[in-house]
Amino acid sequence: MGKGDDRSVKLIDCFETVEMQFAELMQKEDGNFLYRNIGELFHHPERAVTELGRAFKPLVDPILLNTFMGNWMAFLLWNNLSKSYHLLYDYRSHRISKERYLFIGGFLDSEQFQEKGFIEPMTEIIFQDHTKNKVLVFTWSRDKQRPLNIKREFPEEIAPVVISFDPLNDLPDITELFEDLDRFISLNCYKVDNREVIFGQLASRIQLLSERILTHPRGQRLFEEAAEKIDHNFRTDDGDKDSKIITPELLCRSLIWNRFFDEKWQSLYYIPARFLAKNAVSGIVCAFDDFLKEREYFVLTQIVNRVFSIFHFALYRQEYVLYALRSTIAAIMSRNMSHNIGSHSLAYLTNDIRNKIERQEPIDEYEAEDAVKLIEYLKARMDYLAEITNYWRENPWLNQLT
Repeated sequence: MGKGDDRSVKLIDCFETVEMQFAELMQKEDGNFLYRNIGELFHHPERAVTELGRAFKPLVDPILLNTFMGNWMAFLLWNNLSKSYHLLYDYRSHRISKERYLFIGGFLDSEQFQEKGFIEPMTEIIFQDHTKNKVLVFTWSRDKQRPLNIKREFPEEIAPVVISFDPLNDLPDITELFEDLDRFISLNCYKVDNREVIFGQLASRIQLLSERILTHPRGQRLFEEAAEKIDHNFRTDDGDKDSKIITPELLCRSLIWNRFFDEKWQSLYYIPARFLAKNAVSGIVCAFDDFLKEREYFVLTQIVNRVFSIFHFALYRQEYVLYALRSTIAAIMSRNMSHNIGSHSLAYLTNDIRNKIERQEPIDEYEAEDAVKLIEYLKARMDYLAEITNYWRENPWLNQLT
C-alpha cells in the first residue's frame, strides 16, 4: 500500500472516530445534554459554554490536529439568540509552546487589547450571519526558498478565498521588527506578574509594526488589496456599500498577533459551517505548516459542517421554542388587556365622554385627571408588553418557563 493509500485510510479513520464520538455526545443524558445546554446559552452562556466545551473535547482532541498535522485549532459556536459567538474549545499541538499560546490568548482577553482598539475582525466577518459562506485562508511562508503550493482546484462550493502575505518578507526592516517582537513575546510569555503592563507594551509594539508596514507603499498596497478582496468575496448584496467590511489597519494588526500564537504556521484557515439555510456562523480557525492538500481540505470542511450541524439544529429548535413562548405570552397578555381594559375601563370612559359631548356638558378636572392616569397606564402597559415580546432576555422570571 502506497503513502497515498495510507493517507486516505487515516482520513477515513478520522471521520469514523469523529462520528463515534459524535454519537456518544448525542446519547449523553439520554439525548438531553445538548439541548439543555444549548438552552442555557440563553440565560447562562458562560456556564453553558463550559459544559458544552468539556463534552465537545473528545470529539476533536487529539484526532483532528493529529490527522491534519495542524499547529492549533479554535472552535467557535454561534449563539443565534444573542447574535454572537462563543469560544467552544481550542487546543494546540505539542510542538507549539504552551506558554506562548496561552500568553497571546490572554492578550486577546485583556483590557489592554480592547483599550488599544484591537479586535478580531476576521471572526466578526466569517462567523456572522450577515456575510457570505466562504472559507478564508491567509498564507505567509516563513521560508522564501519554499513558497506554499496554493495553486489547486477545489469544487466551487468549498473553494477558499486565498490571500498571500509572502510579499511582507521583502519589505525592508520589517523582518527585524518581527524578530524583535518575537523575542519580546518569548521573554515575557513565562511571566505571570504585571501582565496588564506587558500586554500594554505588546499592543504598542504591534501597533508600531503595523504602522511601519502600512507606511511602506508596497505594504500599504498589499493590505488595501487584501481588504478589497475580503470585501468583494464576503459582502452580501444587502450590505452597506458605503463602508468596507474591514480596513487595512485592522487586517494588518489581526494578522500580526495571529502570527504570534506560534511562530511556525504558514497557512491560517477560517472555516465556517452553514447554519441551516442561512449564512455562515459557527466554525473553526486553524493553523498549519503548509497549505492543505485537496483531500485533507475536503474532509476537514465536511467534518466542520458535521460536528456543528447538531449544534445548529439544537439552536434552531431552542429558538423555535422561545419564539413560540414569546407568541403565547403576547397572546395571553393582549387578550387580558383587551378584556379587562378594553371591555371595561375604556368602554366606560368612551361612553361617559360621548354622553357628555352629546349633552354639551363640560368634563370636570377630576375626570380629566382620571383619563390622563388611564392613558399613562395604557402606555406603561403597552411598553411592558413590547418589552416582554421583544426584550425578554432581561426578564429573569422567564427562566422558570424555558
